[in-house]
Amino acid sequence: MKSNLLFIFTLLIVSGLNAQDNIIPAGHRMMSMADRYEILSGKFVKGTQMTGGFVQRKHILELISNDSGLSLQDIFNRDKYLNKDLQLGRNTEFPNFNRSPFYRNIFASPAYFMDYYDSAKNYRITLNPVLAIGVGKDLVNTSKTSYRNTRGVEIKGFIGKKQNFGFYSIATENQTALPDFVNYYTDSFGYLPNQTFWKKFKKTGYDYFQARGYVWWDINSFVTLRFGQDKVFWGNGIRSMVLGDFSPANLFFQINTNLGIFNYQNYYGQFTDFSTLTGATLLKRKFGTFHRLGVNISKNVNIGVFEAVIFDRQDSTQSDRYDLAYLNPLIFYRAIEQQLGSRDNAVLGLDWKWNFLKRFQFYGQFVLDEFVLKEIKAQSGWWANKFSFQTGAKYVNMFGVSNLDFQAEFNVVRPYTYSHFRSGGNWANFGQPLAHPLGANFKEIIVKLSAQPLNRLYVDFTFLEYIKGEDFSVNGVNYGGNILRDYSKRVGDYGNKIGQGKAVGAGILDLNIAYMLWHNFFVESRIYYKLYDFNDRYPNTKWFNVGIRWNIDSEQRLMYY
Repeated sequence: MKSNLLFIFTLLIVSGLNAQDNIIPAGHRMMSMADRYEILSGKFVKGTQMTGGFVQRKHILELISNDSGLSLQDIFNRDKYLNKDLQLGRNTEFPNFNRSPFYRNIFASPAYFMDYYDSAKNYRITLNPVLAIGVGKDLVNTSKTSYRNTRGVEIKGFIGKKQNFGFYSIATENQTALPDFVNYYTDSFGYLPNQTFWKKFKKTGYDYFQARGYVWWDINSFVTLRFGQDKVFWGNGIRSMVLGDFSPANLFFQINTNLGIFNYQNYYGQFTDFSTLTGATLLKRKFGTFHRLGVNISKNVNIGVFEAVIFDRQDSTQSDRYDLAYLNPLIFYRAIEQQLGSRDNAVLGLDWKWNFLKRFQFYGQFVLDEFVLKEIKAQSGWWANKFSFQTGAKYVNMFGVSNLDFQAEFNVVRPYTYSHFRSGGNWANFGQPLAHPLGANFKEIIVKLSAQPLNRLYVDFTFLEYIKGEDFSVNGVNYGGNILRDYSKRVGDYGNKIGQGKAVGAGILDLNIAYMLWHNFFVESRIYYKLYDFNDRYPNTKWFNVGIRWNIDSEQRLMYY
């Protein structure tokens, strides 16, 4: 195996070229370039006020058309992504008109392996290889190792004179062996985090195929449509209290409408009601309908209100059908849910972000699942006072150091939030939380430092601490941490508090270092270290990983505990 890895690694260094996307992909939600630049400028990039949307190259260019206030690293990133990866037309620095027709379109620019572009016929199609290879080692139990072997292809492009219709698709074949703290989820719950169907590979690994893709259409300057199979992240933080990126990709249709200071978004999603995969079995479906109204109340303050409902129609007469009542793009879903018999799971929410002093952003989310005011006033710990809350802050160019960014975030979710008395109403897809990976009944704090000391060197350091209440047994009393369980089996109506049940928790350090050898070709390493761990499965975890990746995001995400 080592000789094969060395051969592939050498081959890649010789060929070392690259690619990316015409738009910032769906699900991209870390401190992105658009996010940094709007903080530095003190005003919003058009489109970023729409939570869960995607930002096109032209909108970022409106903000950073000059070099004012940008560091050398910022300029490098802008030129890397906007003038190469995200370009809408052929980069004139790399004309291949003198090449023979056979390979004129191969490596026409550093961003594309194959690039078919016709300005007269108004279309562009690009194709890129995708590769990620890595190996890991348990530094405590040195007999245990991990690996990642991902190969695939990425296709994208646009059609039309106005370049207002585009598409994106990525497909990968994967074999991986994971650390024990990740294997726990598969062994205990029957799912592989972030994935749908999987099968065993050799003795300790997993084999799975992954495909995502969507089409987008700018109907006019006000309305954009997007349809496909992918993840959509709602929020400005590392985590989301509404729609995160922990569960697998799902089918969706999205409408974004921008009217001056107002942005209105409709999101219609189809999810899978989890059951153990048994082969040729048609899994039950459930659905989610979301809408959000965002308002820029000033040039640097945005407030949004949103509503969402998760539902199914799995019974003897109405099996797996979408309820047309929830297609209404304007009406309050809670009113519909009550009229239909109150068996669905509707929530209300609020989010905000404030960019100030051209260095800082304050953001947050609040989701209200259910409550009774008199019970809140009585502080009785009533089980149905269910909510989740997030607050966080970002500090760009900390202490005046260019491209040293700081982010701190606090998340809390009450017991039984996101759960339901029916599996078709809980906030999960393939048995994995749609919002926060921990589900419910927890508190969490995350501190993150991101640095780019050199143009091609990227460093991320994260500290995470959480405490969560779990059940003492799978079929025992429900203490409110497992959102898949029926909340009617709760421990009691009163006296419920965050962390009740079996208390588990940990303090985690995560360091990721990546160096870009060539455009979008990275060598990276990661150290994952549990400082402490109480009542949990894998104390004293110290894991080291090294690898290469080409045209694919890093898997350095704190999703596993």
